[in-house]
Amino acid sequence: HCYEWVSHEELEEIAVNHLQKKGVPQELIKSRTIDLEDYAGVLLEASGYEQASDGIGYITRNNLEFIREYTAPSGAGMTMQ
Repeated sequence: HCYEWVSHEELEEIAVNHLQKKGVPQELIKSRTIDLEDYAGVLLEASGYEQASDGIGYITRNNLEFIREYTAPSGAGMTMQ
């Protein structure tokens, strides 16, 4: 809940949407002269995202509170008797 994730499969769509909003002609977008995946990566990094180490997407921290659904706070859990 406290992270935003953009998968690699979404990059082209992000770039196309951004270019269309900026008034770039559809012919230029479809011509493949713009590397849409790289362009989207630059947009995301400028917005505070970081590329995942495995390259499958981009991640950033949002302002929502961290909810421990799958992790426990340090010191919590079972103890040996």
